[in-house]
Amino acid sequence: MDENGNAKRSRSRAEELGDPPEQRRQKGDMATLLAAFREDMRHDMELALKRSSERTEALFTGLAGQVEDFEKQTRTELGEQRSMLAELNARISRVEADRPTVLRQVALMEEMASQLEQAATARASSRGPPMDPKFDRQLDKAVVKLRAQTEISRKELRHIVQPLLLEMDATEAQIAWDGPELSKVHTFKFRGEARQAELRAQKFLQLQKRQDGTWRQHKAKDERHNEVPVYVDGDKNPKQIRTEIITKRAAVLLEQKLGKKTYAKRAAGVIMAEFVPLLRIIVEGPDQWKLEWNKKATAIQQLAKDEYEKELRQQPEIGANADWG
Repeated sequence: MDENGNAKRSRSRAEELGDPPEQRRQKGDMATLLAAFREDMRHDMELALKRSSERTEALFTGLAGQVEDFEKQTRTELGEQRSMLAELNARISRVEADRPTVLRQVALMEEMASQLEQAATARASSRGPPMDPKFDRQLDKAVVKLRAQTEISRKELRHIVQPLLLEMDATEAQIAWDGPELSKVHTFKFRGEARQAELRAQKFLQLQKRQDGTWRQHKAKDERHNEVPVYVDGDKNPKQIRTEIITKRAAVLLEQKLGKKTYAKRAAGVIMAEFVPLLRIIVEGPDQWKLEWNKKATAIQQLAKDEYEKELRQQPEIGANADWG
């Protein structure tokens, strides 16, 4: 039953009740407004329901797509894991198949290691007792040593040390003496920060050579009042001392064999001729040393090196019984 019919009946009912015409007209307008309001409400509800349905459908569509993507990714990862497992099983099978070969190789390597260890032990035994750590101890670059062939007192050395200290703007308060008052070798060390002390010692040693290129010749009186030469040098360990002694003797002998002037860099153990290095002395221990020749040096091409080394080793200053200190 439509809304217009309802309105007519409402008017007829109002007329039967005897409502005034104006009141009946107002009631008719209200019925019309109510009908329009109901129509708008129905339309809005239908529109809202439609939109809600569309959103719900879109949500479910998106969820379905995500589930499908997740299933695809899971299947892909599962396939990759299966492939990796198959590869791992294949590798295990290959390892198991190669196991006898690997065991043989391990046994061979262990045997070689044992042989090398035995060879090293044999070489160590042939070299005698272990080398004293003091033989190749670290040098103290802040130390200066004064050496003489006979025992002299420290007091006799002050006339050598003090002028040199004065020349380098230093005083005896900046050095510390070590050792007995009477000795063949006297030692002092510069005080202060390590690097600064080393530089002062270096300067003191450099002053041994004058500006004109000549070396200072120091002398002092021993206990018998005899003047003896005094040599100024830096700190040296037994290995350095032996290297210098062998290098000096080797240079003299090589000069005799070659018939030409040689120059010995004793601290480095190198012998040169005409600015070309010919020979190097390698000290390996208190009683072990070897020679290394410059294969490119033409001056020694005709030299009988084996005979030279044999003759050098026969010199008493280089023999195993020498006291290297």
